[in-house]
Amino acid sequence: MRPAAALPVLLILLALRDLRGEFALLRDGFTWSAVWFASRDHPLAVMVLLSSVSLLRRFGFGPAPGRAPLPRQAIRRDDGAAARDRGCRG
Repeated sequence: MRPAAALPVLLILLALRDLRGEFALLRDGFTWSAVWFASRDHPLAVMVLLSSVSLLRRFGFGPAPGRAPLPRQAIRRDDGAAARDRGCRG
């Protein structure tokens, strides 16, 4: 892994570490006010987590932006003969 590619992973881990106390409070009793105060008290950590997918794609994890998606594999259609051979009904 390139050293620059480790940057978003490090940022995500640090954001999760920063929010670990808030996650414990949310795990004990979820309230929307706890989510509000967590996002208000830790804005940078919340923004890093919200943008983590974009960060990971930009630094080489996942498909490159602008690249065509991989073609879907053909789904094998079965007329039920295989199920009948196995003794299944339906």
